[in-house]
Amino acid sequence: MTHTTHLLFVIHNLQGGGAEKVFTGLIRYFSERVKVSVLTFETGGVYEPEVNSLPIHRHIVLKPTSNPLIRVWEIRKILKQENPDKVISFLEYPNILTSWAAYGLGIPHISSERTNYLEYLGNSLKAKLKIQLLKGVFARAEKVITVSEALRENLIQYFGATKEKVLCIPNGIRFETLDQLSKETQANLTAPDSNTILAVGRLVKEKNYPLLLEAFQKAHTKAPHLKLYIAGDGPLKSNLMELSRQLNIQDALQMPGFVANPALLMKQAGCFVLSSDLEGMPNALLEAMYLNGHVISTNCRTGPSEIISNRKDGILTPVGDADALANAILEMMENQALRQKYFEASRQSILRFDQESIWKKWASVLLEA
Repeated sequence: MTHTTHLLFVIHNLQGGGAEKVFTGLIRYFSERVKVSVLTFETGGVYEPEVNSLPIHRHIVLKPTSNPLIRVWEIRKILKQENPDKVISFLEYPNILTSWAAYGLGIPHISSERTNYLEYLGNSLKAKLKIQLLKGVFARAEKVITVSEALRENLIQYFGATKEKVLCIPNGIRFETLDQLSKETQANLTAPDSNTILAVGRLVKEKNYPLLLEAFQKAHTKAPHLKLYIAGDGPLKSNLMELSRQLNIQDALQMPGFVANPALLMKQAGCFVLSSDLEGMPNALLEAMYLNGHVISTNCRTGPSEIISNRKDGILTPVGDADALANAILEMMENQALRQKYFEASRQSILRFDQESIWKKWASVLLEA
């Protein structure tokens, strides 16, 4: 009897973040080819209906607990029951727990790393403990998958991961799917126009939306016809609304909350801006590069510079520099010759992120003997 490869994928939940989106895409791809099980620590999330509609073997949801040792014991129990050929985990907490759960079972663990931990975790005692735990994950893992070359070098230099073990597989996008999504209208949602700067993402500290508001205020003073549209939800929404009032730009700002399909917004906006202090490989920037072609991003330590070639197919600005970001917005929105240059160049540069070729790179890791 021919053996069917069994892969077990682990993540905290299926909420609407970039990592969860890539995770769901991997489930979609591999569930059509091999036996796939999914393990989440929580139920619910915007991607859960899609995952459960796929031809997967099982979706296992752990019982609620705040005790990591209980989590490790539960994951280990499931690993013994399912006995997958490989277990693949996403993000810091699931990666640490899965690594310990798989210890000594002979089940290869692939750890997917999507964040610059040195910046994300900080310097607290808890952070230093997590860094030591992550070093153990990388020592035990069969492979460590990063989303950018800069992140790969970071793990090798600061976390003791070996060069042979750490591979870079960037995020990818499905061009045909984005084309379809960009044509869908959305009820009760006003789409941006060509005078609108668009940002998409969770309203959290790492995205540095205060920087975007400050930069927009500077640009809006010189070009009052410009508008700002921020699609996303999160704990900082009320703070950002208050800041917009302090900057007197509230009438030029739209914040509709979470938008399940931002493709139409990207297609119609004048340009797309990412103002983050910290990224891995931002999906929204990839999608905007394809759908919009007029993109600006802060030059985070990992991610954006591997998508945008500065002044060739987009603009990179220093992290935290509101003046530079404001100038980039004015240049992108007002200089038609440069807009055309960036758009034409982005048509070519985005092709290297074709989703199908990205999934094949994952398959070379997960389906190898």
